[in-house]
Amino acid sequence: MSTADRIAAGELMGPANRRKFLSYLSAAPALTAFAGVGLLSSPSAFADTGPLNTAERRHQAFVIRRDAAIFQRDLRPTPSVSNGDEEMYANRIASYTKALPHNDLGEVDLNAYNAYLQALNSGKWADFEAIPLGGTAKFSSPQAAYCYSMEGADAAALAAPPAPAFSSAWAAAEMVEDYWQALTRDVPFSQYGTDPTIAQAVADLNKLSDYRGPTVNGQVTPDVIFRGPTPGDLTGPYLSQFMLKPVPMGASTLTQLYRTAIAGDDYWTSYADWLRGQRGGASGSNKFDSTLRYIRNGRDLALYLLVDWSGQANVMAALILNSFGTAALAASNPYLHSVTQVGQITFGAA
Repeated sequence: MSTADRIAAGELMGPANRRKFLSYLSAAPALTAFAGVGLLSSPSAFADTGPLNTAERRHQAFVIRRDAAIFQRDLRPTPSVSNGDEEMYANRIASYTKALPHNDLGEVDLNAYNAYLQALNSGKWADFEAIPLGGTAKFSSPQAAYCYSMEGADAAALAAPPAPAFSSAWAAAEMVEDYWQALTRDVPFSQYGTDPTIAQAVADLNKLSDYRGPTVNGQVTPDVIFRGPTPGDLTGPYLSQFMLKPVPMGASTLTQLYRTAIAGDDYWTSYADWLRGQRGGASGSNKFDSTLRYIRNGRDLALYLLVDWSGQANVMAALILNSFGTAALAASNPYLHSVTQVGQITFGAA
């Protein structure tokens, strides 16, 4: 056995390091159970468990990871393509400039913008720290672009389609849709079919020359307005049942009642407020409803998205599906028809 294998098996651990290693197992109940019955006290406890010995297992793990990395490296690149706006407008009016200094017309200070580009191009911490800010708001994790994931494709290898050009009818249609969403944010989803403001929005969107949202026979309708373009988005009511059903959380259950803002709690409705926001100023504090509620309209959904954590809705949906037991499993799940095993770490809830 090599020195590395002996260390991995615990043979060369001193008492202090062995105790430290065992302390890590508090987060792994199964391994802690092994430790409790003395299985970890033997240097070769795991060496001959399974079809591979220690050295073979280590090598196989390396081969699998290496081949996955080579597969991702050799995929045909699909680079993201710019829509040309940054080159088109020297004053950067079509570029993201929020939190930088702006003049009274809302145009970014070019020296500050160039400092921002310098930091992005260099990747140096000092350059990011030197970017002038226009208010109290800070950039949100801009250096995340330089990190690497240890599994799956590298983020830079995943192409994003270009945004609609600033001067295009497509961009105009998206802005019109955004404003109608703001104007109808207090309309309950259940009333979209009868609400007069929704009817106005539908009529207005149908006048646009390059509206790319969902339609029915080429027409926007109350049933599809403000919905997304991905498969399944037009099925059922506007709000997914995953946002309404109780969520099993271990020994507890989360009822999806949320803190919501009161109707008419709007911000940045004046030019001065908008300019302050562009410069990184605060928009004000929400006025909250005293009653927790199920999400029922655009305002509720926007506040949910404002404060949720990354992947929250996806994890909650998975927990709901897991509560259905085998009914939620794919027919190809290898444990579905096993007479002696159930899935947990592999092909299971964990």
